[in-house]
Amino acid sequence: MTISPDPTVLLVDDSSSVRAALGAMLTHHGYVPRPARNGAHGVEVYRATVGVVAAILDVQMPVMDGPATFDALRALDPNLPCVFVSGDTAPYTEAELLARGAFAVLGKPVDLDRLGIILAAIAPRAVPPDTGA
Repeated sequence: MTISPDPTVLLVDDSSSVRAALGAMLTHHGYVPRPARNGAHGVEVYRATVGVVAAILDVQMPVMDGPATFDALRALDPNLPCVFVSGDTAPYTEAELLARGAFAVLGKPVDLDRLGIILAAIAPRAVPPDTGA
């Protein structure tokens, strides 16, 4: 089981370049990214990781799509905040994804500043103490 002192974000996307870009953004914002290549892998990673504070899920993926992954993660943790990212949400609508319980739905390419603001709202990071320096 992986344990991290920093807040961990599950990052599930079938595109390695999207995982790399979003992972770098998460690291820059003080999160530990836990990447997964599809929904089924994402559920495995979630089960093996302690301290996941949020999930970022692609909508369209092989093996298990984003909404099915969302349902599986919410069965494990009904309060896990999730954000969907997708170039095309079909056959789902943004309204359906939000009604399902997602915190937000962002299009690709992802606005990294907006995602950072959303994550700060749903998964605040611990702020280091002021050292007076």
